[in-house]
Amino acid sequence: DAASDTGAELSYNAKSAFGNINLKIYTQPGTELILIQSQAILKNTLYLKLNNAAGQVVAEKDFYQGSTICHFDAATLYDGTYFLTATDGSEVKIFEVVVQR
Repeated sequence: DAASDTGAELSYNAKSAFGNINLKIYTQPGTELILIQSQAILKNTLYLKLNNAAGQVVAEKDFYQGSTICHFDAATLYDGTYFLTATDGSEVKIFEVVVQR
């Protein structure tokens, strides 16, 4: 099965670590992963934070320079809506992620 796009997708055109990077967030029903894909190799590390609907941080991860894919293990997450924050230290972008099994 192909990953189903949650619709959470943004293109960045700012002059920062984000550059012209297009990030896409994928969840696949029945799996235990949240995938974050960059359409280009990252020039700088991005810092990712996953919050639940109550605002509590449930996971944090670095999306390392030179990478194109990063993932969160969703095995311990309840079904529901989460918010993924991506920052390069100066810019912050927030994505909505739906976990559904």
